[in-house]
Order: sequence, then structure tokens, then C-alpha cells
Amino acid sequence: ITLLLVPLIIYRADFVFNIDTSAVLFTAIIILITNVYKNKISLNLKVLILACLIAFTLIIALISFGFLASAKTYIIVATVFISFVFPVKKTFIVLFFYLLIYALFGVLFLNGNLIYNFNVTDQINKPITWFVDGSILFCSSTLLLLVANKFRSKIEENLENVLVLNSNLKDRENRYKALFENNQFAVAILKDKIIVECNQRALELFKCTEEDVLGKYIWQISPEFQPDGIATIEKLKNLSQNKKAITIEWQHIDSHGKLFLVSSTITPMALASGVFLHIVMKDIT
Repeated sequence: ITLLLVPLIIYRADFVFNIDTSAVLFTAIIILITNVYKNKISLNLKVLILACLIAFTLIIALISFGFLASAKTYIIVATVFISFVFPVKKTFIVLFFYLLIYALFGVLFLNGNLIYNFNVTDQINKPITWFVDGSILFCSSTLLLLVANKFRSKIEENLENVLVLNSNLKDRENRYKALFENNQFAVAILKDKIIVECNQRALELFKCTEEDVLGKYIWQISPEFQPDGIATIEKLKNLSQNKKAITIEWQHIDSHGKLFLVSSTITPMALASGVFLHIVMKDIT
């Protein structure tokens, strides 16, 4: 797109080799070199080169045309591009730098340190001026549209991947739930010694409803002492320190106050939300 602007800018300068045409030729050469070695240059370096070229183009345009410089639009385009690679803080630093350049030249023109070296009315009345200005606006808008389209495509692609992952997770959850609910043995899930989930077989074993057992500590549905004479709370402290699956005998109390003995296989599960205990209980009373 930059190469398309080169002949237009040279034509606008009446084919005179001046600072404006020299700058656009230099910019085009740098972009060509960058494109040739694009596979050898990191993305961050490419963005840095782009940012420097935009700053250089902006300075030359402001020197030549001041407030009328069409290159002002590059400030918007450049910051949008840079924001896709650099963090927001760094992007704001680049934007501040561009605006500082713009403000500096504004002060220079307002104080008379720089003056327009052309007749503004004549410049405005030239068709090529409008054509170049429109071309720059078109190129800037096209670049933004291309970026927006690429960004939208990426979002749609990521969304599709997320939906597939969610579907797979849902299938795995349903399979686990089916195994959990249809297990022939009583199954309970504990976190911090509190029962957070159990299957229907566990409710039948304890002769209670979910409201009666969920949210309770395991010792609340156990006698004070286990058959081996060890206090239930003390034995639970020892069990919580195990890192591997173990099978033990444990005595519980159902909702009618009746004691029953189970063979419990306790498996610790380290998940993102904490350590859980997966307990499979087989009635051996």
C-alpha cells in the first residue's frame, strides 16, 4: 500500500526531488527490505520498525504541510496495529510519543518558527492534493478493515475451539456423572473433610436425603470411636495426610442411629480448586 502512494506523492511534488519525496522513497525502501527478510525478523522488531517509520513519516509530513498533513491518520492506524502486539501500557507510550511530535510542531508553527512554504489556497485547489489525501485515507481505512477482519476471524476461530472444548468437557462430565451415579457402591466426595457430593447408593446406605448428608463433616456421620479404639477425629487427621489411595474399614451411623461397617477405598484428588477425597464405600456389616 505504501508503494502505491509513492508515485502519487512524487506527482504531487511536480516530480521535484525534495524532503517529502525523499522521505517516502526512504520509507518504501525500508518496507521492501523488511518484507524481503520478514522470516528472519521477529514480530516485535517489525512492529518497532513500523513505529519508527510512522514517526519519521509524521515528522516529514508536518515539516512540509503542518496542520494539513494527511499523515496524521497514521497515528490512529499505527497505534491500532501496535496494540495487537505490545501491551496496552507500551501502546499508550507510543501514542503519547506521536501526539508529542504533533504538539511540538503545532507550537513551532504557532510561534512562527516554522512557516508554510506553499500557498495553502493553491494547494487545496489542486486535484492531486485531494487525490493523495483521499488515497491516504483509503489506505488507512483499508488497513484498519483488514486488521478488524483478521481479528474477527481469529475470534470466530477461537470461539469455535472453545465450543468444541466445552462440548468435550460436557461429554466427559456426563460420562463421569453416569459412572458416579450408577456405581453399585456408595460414593462420596470430600473437601476439607466435608461431604460435598454423593451418589444415590450412598443415600440408600445412610438412609437419608442429600440435605441430611451434604455439607456435613465425615465425623458427624460416624461414631466417636472406630472399632480399633482410635478416636474418629484423630483417625481422620492421619487419613488426610495420605497421598495415595488406601482401603480401610470404617464405621458410620445412618439416619436412624444404627451403626454399620464399610470397606472404604479413599483416593486423594488434587484439583485446581483444592484437594478432594474420593471415597468408595462397600457395606461389610
